[in-house]
Amino acid sequence: MKKLVALLFVGIAVLVVLLSKPSHKSVTSRALPNTAELAIVHSSNRMGTLEPCGCQVNPYGGIDREANAVAQLRKVRPNLLFVDGGNLLNGGEATLEQNEKEDRAKVMVEMLNISGLNLFTPGPLDYDLGALHLRRLQKSAHFPFISTNVRMASGGETVFKPYSIFEIGGVRYGVVSASDPAAISAVGVTVDSPDKTLAKWIPTVKKHADIIILVSQLPNLASRDLAVKYGIPIVIGAEKSFGTDHAVLYQHGQHILVDTQIQGFLLGLLDIDFRFPFNGFTSDEEVERNRKSLAYLKKTQANSAHTHQFEESRLLSPIAGGSSYYSELIKLDEERFGAPNEVSALKERYYQSLRKTAVAE
Repeated sequence: MKKLVALLFVGIAVLVVLLSKPSHKSVTSRALPNTAELAIVHSSNRMGTLEPCGCQVNPYGGIDREANAVAQLRKVRPNLLFVDGGNLLNGGEATLEQNEKEDRAKVMVEMLNISGLNLFTPGPLDYDLGALHLRRLQKSAHFPFISTNVRMASGGETVFKPYSIFEIGGVRYGVVSASDPAAISAVGVTVDSPDKTLAKWIPTVKKHADIIILVSQLPNLASRDLAVKYGIPIVIGAEKSFGTDHAVLYQHGQHILVDTQIQGFLLGLLDIDFRFPFNGFTSDEEVERNRKSLAYLKKTQANSAHTHQFEESRLLSPIAGGSSYYSELIKLDEERFGAPNEVSALKERYYQSLRKTAVAE
């Protein structure tokens, strides 16, 4: 009888332990909607520029116009994620003192709070402000800074958190970043290999996210290769030397890469209608462009291996069950986005303070 009672207690104890353990399945698997919309608004390489370009005809750009554009988009696209890819707060001008750059960066964070920026991954010029100063700026920001492969040289921890998760429309989006080790020379930080760092963090992010987005300051071809290697569907490019009028730079079934021009003259929009389970991207316009490319290859390189591989790829017809997308580069012109707003008022107060300082000196 005593043995029976003892076995009974052991059985109850084992049952309690099993019931008290969190279900691993409940953490990693979840029901997704059949469809979901996401609008990614993206910018990069503003380099501290507050005003439109110096074009003689219809100048476009300006941080206050950007705020108006984002506000207009949010009205029609509530599932919106506004991301900046870096080199935002600093232009590296030799004509400005460090304290002047820091003052401008502080005001810009206030402006971006008004604009509703959702995420920022600092670039090389931003780190030139100093990692500790960037940390102080983040305290006043209403949006997270991330730095997946940039660490403090002293303690070894990442300067900012390595990734961020956003739940939008029932879907969790995990955002990671890739900074270029060859581009960042700021004192006090260490930049690790993007490849090795993503190998470390992607498994963790996948436990908490349904779709991963990479914000990358690497050359766009290197960004594309990382996306393919680690199964990352979306890349927001922020290549510093890059400038283009094309909204989509690369789309290959499971992956899409977009980028914008420098200095905030254009605002990128990537509008996605997801279908789950996710089976890559499809676009009638992209398919048509690929067919034209194939026709050109057949005419110029009819017997090449590249032509045969292209013809056999999945790029020549819409992907069954694929998620559709639309992308454009929005010109921030006066007519559509020039109305005064809170950012305009803050910008004018900033200029007034500069004028007072100049008079005092």
